[in-house]
Amino acid sequence: CQDRVYVFGGIPFNSYRDQQQINHCYYYEPKRDLWPRIANAPYQISGWQAETYVNRYMLVVGGSSNTVPGVFNEVVYVYDTQEDRWMRMDGTIAGGGYYNDCGVSIIGDMIYVTGGEGAGGSHNNYILTGQIVPNP
Repeated sequence: CQDRVYVFGGIPFNSYRDQQQINHCYYYEPKRDLWPRIANAPYQISGWQAETYVNRYMLVVGGSSNTVPGVFNEVVYVYDTQEDRWMRMDGTIAGGGYYNDCGVSIIGDMIYVTGGEGAGGSHNNYILTGQIVPNP
């Protein structure tokens, strides 16, 4: 988005037993070789994926959180790159939100979410589609 690469949350692996999900977010600016920190994600999470919408918004889907063990994210969050703020989209993702490490693409006003890890380490062969309807 806008010649930047965004990174939202994740897990720094010091050891398998020590893994701690974080809500830190950054973007990489290749022209200046910088990683500025931006607004924290709504909660500590890893395994979610994002896609750019209208060269301003990052729609962030899926992921899981160990702040509430076994909880998979079933909400689509929106990061506004111009306002440096997070918003939550209405509704939830079909299928219980089992989309840890999913794939996300946006074509026009359609969002596509594929695959992902579900409860107990299962992997899903779901393909979800949805129309993005911006607020006026």
